Parts: sequence; C-alpha cells; structure tokens
Amino acid sequence: MLVDMYVKRLRRGSMSTREAASIVSERSGTVMLDAGHALGQLTGHQAMAIAIAIDKARRFAVGIVSVRQDFHFGTAGCYPLQPIE
Repeated sequence: MLVDMYVKRLRRGSMSTREAASIVSERSGTVMLDAGHALGQLTGHQAMAIAIAIDKARRFAVGIVSVRQDFHFGTAGCYPLQPIE
C-alpha cells in the first residue's frame, strides 16, 4: 500500500537506503539506535533483535531499545512478539 510513497521518498532523498541503524547511546537498561532515515521495518526488526536488550532485561529488569531518525515502521504489533520467539 505504501510502496509508491517509499519510491517517491527514495528518489527525493528524504528516505535512506541504509539497512542497519547504529548504536548512539547505551546505558544501564537502555540502548538508543539512530536509523539515519532508513525504512522502519528494517530498523524496527533490528531493534527487537538486539540481544543486548534481553541481557539488559535480565540484569536490570528492563531492556529498552529506542530508535530515532526512523521512517514508517509498519504494523507495530509484530515487533513485541519477536522476543517471545
């Protein structure tokens, strides 16, 4: 449904072709990623896949990964289910 918008934004340069976000901050139970205006589906999955968050949750009772400079990430409901698997 949003493919046309993605293509237009890629052509205008307002969305990046980066495939991975970079860690810009890491503290006790948190990690902050910078997506560099990449597709949110890629960085949303990456944020949930970070094993650091699971380790942090075990150690600090919470493991939070946030993403900044991200583009639309689709259906939010699929991301919280990933760590359960």
